[in-house]
Amino acid sequence: MSVRTELLLRLRQEVLGPREFCYEVLSNEQDPRNEFITGVLIPKDVSDEEAKEIEGEAETLGTGIDEYGDDDSDEEAPVVAAAPVLDPKSQPRSMGISFVVRATNEGEPKIEICATWARYVSEKNPQEQQVFRRVPKYYVTPDPICVSENTVIAEIDKVKISLRSVHRFDNTYKVSIYLVNETSLVDPLAESGKRRLQTPDMIFQPQIRVVCGEKTELLPFDSFEPSIEEPEPGSLEEEDESLALIYREYQAYARGHLCTAMWKEIDPERPCQAENQNPLKWIDGEVIEEKLGKEQWQKFTLPDCRTEYVPCYPVQSPEINWDLEQMGQAPELGALMLAENWDANAMQAALQPLVDGYGAWINKQKTTVSELDSKYHRATNRHLISCEQAKQRIQEAIDLIAQNDEVRLAFCFANQAINLQASWRRKGQEFKWRPFQLAFVLMNIPAIANPLHPERQICDLLAFATGGGKTEAYLGLAAFTMGLRRLRSEKDTNGDRTGHGVSVISRYTLRLLTIQQFRRALGLIVACEVLRVENLGTSHATGWRPGNCKLKDHHIWGTSRFSTGLWVGGNVTPNSLKGLPHLRITGAIDALKGQKSEGEPAQILNCPCCGSILAIPKDGLGANQDGHTIHLVMKGDIDPQSLSREVIPLEEMESSPNFQVSSNSTANKYITLSMTFKLKGGLRISAEKLPV
Repeated sequence: MSVRTELLLRLRQEVLGPREFCYEVLSNEQDPRNEFITGVLIPKDVSDEEAKEIEGEAETLGTGIDEYGDDDSDEEAPVVAAAPVLDPKSQPRSMGISFVVRATNEGEPKIEICATWARYVSEKNPQEQQVFRRVPKYYVTPDPICVSENTVIAEIDKVKISLRSVHRFDNTYKVSIYLVNETSLVDPLAESGKRRLQTPDMIFQPQIRVVCGEKTELLPFDSFEPSIEEPEPGSLEEEDESLALIYREYQAYARGHLCTAMWKEIDPERPCQAENQNPLKWIDGEVIEEKLGKEQWQKFTLPDCRTEYVPCYPVQSPEINWDLEQMGQAPELGALMLAENWDANAMQAALQPLVDGYGAWINKQKTTVSELDSKYHRATNRHLISCEQAKQRIQEAIDLIAQNDEVRLAFCFANQAINLQASWRRKGQEFKWRPFQLAFVLMNIPAIANPLHPERQICDLLAFATGGGKTEAYLGLAAFTMGLRRLRSEKDTNGDRTGHGVSVISRYTLRLLTIQQFRRALGLIVACEVLRVENLGTSHATGWRPGNCKLKDHHIWGTSRFSTGLWVGGNVTPNSLKGLPHLRITGAIDALKGQKSEGEPAQILNCPCCGSILAIPKDGLGANQDGHTIHLVMKGDIDPQSLSREVIPLEEMESSPNFQVSSNSTANKYITLSMTFKLKGGLRISAEKLPV
């Protein structure tokens, strides 16, 4: 089993259930209504206040098919529009699936349905302990049913399964199947007339599976039809046209209601190469095989469509490498080569293939327009115009880099910084741009270099799958921006360039993502700072520059350090250095001294360059084959040999720590004391026990 498959399996077991198998037994402490957060249906007559649902939720499928009326439109039934309020504690009363079927002959389309669900009954086990026993339920249509008429398919175990059908054209119907929890809570003896909701009243893990009958086929939901008039630029109609074009080969064959839907081509339960080896199997299929036989089980194991509460969809990894056959000569993608390429003509020659290859790809796309359905032509032409504009923007950037020494130097600086920070993370490996990353950086250079450029009104969105390299792309652009601002900044009375204020502001929607991206950005900032002070204190000009650059100025990247800061809220980091004792607010300095604090001021645990420990995590340090080394900067003089003799090792340590002292600091009388130690296998040492 792959790690990804196991992760998905564990997720499904945790949030949906069942945890073990279809006849599982949970302890009394594992009440299913608290254990499972999805795939739970409460009875339909639970009050809105109890269910925490929006007022006026659509009518449930309560009294019969007449409540649907004669609807020949594409609008969904009122129950489908019903949705719990956006509150994770809310629970729905119904679920369902819609799809389109067509008869391949002159008859009417027919389908077969298998619905499964479970209730958890509270009872005592043989050891007289109170437990919740899972009782699986099912309904299977005895024969294929016609979909041309609305009908109640079954009412069993206080569950109603209904079919609603809308005739489209010829022998084609849009069909919706609904499953509703009809459990009654009416109790004449109760003061309110209803008894309290109990776990056995709820339905867990409901699922509907549909198999097309003979001479019946499942059709995709292809409802896109472009408007007659040209949509307004940036409108939702224009976006709909674009999405329909992009995803024209990825059709949806079903839609879920208060759940999602799967179909054969994307169903994660479809058989693997090795028979019966797919762990994402149909749990309640065991009941169908046991009660109705293997033939019925096989029929519904891989249905034409089904409902799902924990959906997953296989996404093909995009092709990120340069296609020599289709796009010709590759551009120079090595960041180090671009950083040292100071000659204008050589730089243009290195980057020009990016534009030429993109142009060749655009021309190939133009030849395929005639093969598309006419309803996609308007969006296609609009996309091709956008591609041509992107190509022109990249070309403008390359010309500007070749013609403007200041812009070219900032571009070289950005490449050197991004390569340096990557070499720290990748143990000396050189960084190579992916074509889309380099294109994104280049597209934005002209507008950053020219404050009056009309493209400063454009906000470019870089959309790519996780792990594709979006962070490196915008970090490269950030390094270019910071470098160019330093080159253009004012000089002080000594002729040195100063800093140039805040260059980049990054904002993220999640705190943990903010911390993670902050640590990524810190690597770039440290690399920029290393380049800024290169050759400091030597006879050479201070500040990195390409090898054959003739610029002799000192401090070309400014005399103020490159720095970065983090503001993420008091629950993560203290909002002030000093605390306010009278308000019981702990500051960063207080927290570092060991006082109890909500936030953690030491968010950077390791040096982005060498990996040295900068802060001890809250859960301490674990055993490490190479041991741990902690560097302490202090003022004074220490004899490391006498320190090693006098220090008593902690019980978690294998032996006494080894101490070393270096005085290579530029500050007067400051030394660096390095303490190296190893921990016993399987043990951890807390931050409170270490003298840091």
